[in-house]
Amino acid sequence: MVPYTARHNGRTGERQPEAEKSSGDLSRDAGPRSTWKIASVLGHNQNNLGGALAELGTRSGAEQGRKLLEDALAAYRSALEV
Repeated sequence: MVPYTARHNGRTGERQPEAEKSSGDLSRDAGPRSTWKIASVLGHNQNNLGGALAELGTRSGAEQGRKLLEDALAAYRSALEV
């Protein structure tokens, strides 16, 4: 049995399988709210990367630690740009 979504394709009693959604359905789903959510997730990820790199930088040796702290700073700045 093919899994069906609860979404109808416009006619009474007929359903579309999830894999057979038209590209129009997908483009309607991606709106400004989706774009904002993607940007938000990207910002959070960059912030988390900055935190991880900063922690590694403080635990590492002199030259490698400095490089990791520079990378952490770049990640934090990238998070602010999103």
